[in-house]
Amino acid sequence: MHRQDFERRLFRFVHLDAYSVSREDEIEDEKRRWVFHAHREPPLTRWGALIGECLFDFRSALDHLAYDLAVAHTGRLNAKQERESSFPIFWRRKAKKRELDARIGAVHPDARRLIEAMQPYGRKNRAALKYLDALHNFDKHRTLHLVVTQSTSVAYYGELMDFVDFVNFGPLKDGDSLAQIPLRAAIEHDQDPNFSFGVAFSKTGPGAKAPDVGTTLRWIGEHIENGVIQPLLPFL
Repeated sequence: MHRQDFERRLFRFVHLDAYSVSREDEIEDEKRRWVFHAHREPPLTRWGALIGECLFDFRSALDHLAYDLAVAHTGRLNAKQERESSFPIFWRRKAKKRELDARIGAVHPDARRLIEAMQPYGRKNRAALKYLDALHNFDKHRTLHLVVTQSTSVAYYGELMDFVDFVNFGPLKDGDSLAQIPLRAAIEHDQDPNFSFGVAFSKTGPGAKAPDVGTTLRWIGEHIENGVIQPLLPFL
């Protein structure tokens, strides 16, 4: 729910004249470029809190899953198991056996093996859980700061972008160039690409290398649903 709320707010913001793009021809340099213009700032505090709620929901869902798996296997948890049951996420180092015993020692052995295989440490295709853990821990202690905006995609027709000098998919500020092509090619293919925009995590935080916020939240949510919950359903 929180993720869908964020996506609706972002969509409304982006499509209500928050940003615009202008085309500029530089005759002397023989270049055509498209320039980004920011007319409004996103509500950083409100969105930061909403993103934090999304991350909390994802992390809580995993911990509830670990607890339910333990109850399904043992029937009743003792006080220590009740206190320490949680879904492990280790991405900086390999988990120690005693750490896994504390968190998922009460789940079915086959479920435990699946959870151990899901750990992001040493596995490039487990980055969703890594970002969830890093972003969620960051959010516990401070607000997730967003950059003004980020170019997320560009759409065009024909051969226009075959001549492109560059396309800027990084964080943007007012006046930044989005794309540039030789002027002669631009005149021969007189059309403008369509740019899409989103917001990005702070360049100095743990999400600096993550995709834009909307994509990252969808990516984490889909991985939890399809890559974590679905394989463990038989053990509930």
